[in-house]
Amino acid sequence: MPGRAPFLGALLLVALGAACAPARRHHDFRPAAVADGERALIAWSEALARGASLPPSRLLYEAKLSRGLGKMSGTLAMSVGESRLEGILAGPFGRPLARIVGGVVEAEGGTPFPVEPQELRALLSGTWPFGAPEVRGIDGQAALLSWSAPRPAQAVLELKNARLSSLSLTDPRGEIEAYYDGAFSPWPEKVELTEKRTGNRIRLTLSGKEAGEAPARPAGAAP
Repeated sequence: MPGRAPFLGALLLVALGAACAPARRHHDFRPAAVADGERALIAWSEALARGASLPPSRLLYEAKLSRGLGKMSGTLAMSVGESRLEGILAGPFGRPLARIVGGVVEAEGGTPFPVEPQELRALLSGTWPFGAPEVRGIDGQAALLSWSAPRPAQAVLELKNARLSSLSLTDPRGEIEAYYDGAFSPWPEKVELTEKRTGNRIRLTLSGKEAGEAPARPAGAAP
């Protein structure tokens, strides 16, 4: 029987796929001077405003997934709104691998790393709207931000265009890392999510979006 589990961990445990992660820029953060901290917080307020302005949307992603040595490609169709988070992950030929309702997935087995629905929305949108961050460091046009609640989190903020390049969430059960690339229009074009404890990874490329909160379904997926 399908088990019920928070979305991200279950997705990574029921599907396989994806090439190696692209190289990441190494940052050498130094303590932020007062002026640097103020500049970082202004850029963060702009990033928050973009996230807050995101309309209810139906999002279609090309998905590449990995678990161990296994690989699989598919599609992820999400309906994201203020009060709902629904979707379907489908593999080859539209075969459903997981169904998401209210941020919870119905999938086969596994012990997932839990992510709340609003946290998942934040990961997909490239924001973390849970309190004011502390500016921990500056490296040129990048700032290191950190939060202690509702769970420990860190993010690298690009100051020039006021958007995140990475976001990581931690608690005693494990760590999730998110990386962002491509355009933010306004949803990030490319999102890569990795569960550090297991190494499971899902790489998403936004291929279509439209307004509305009706449940989404990948092409060819069974109703």
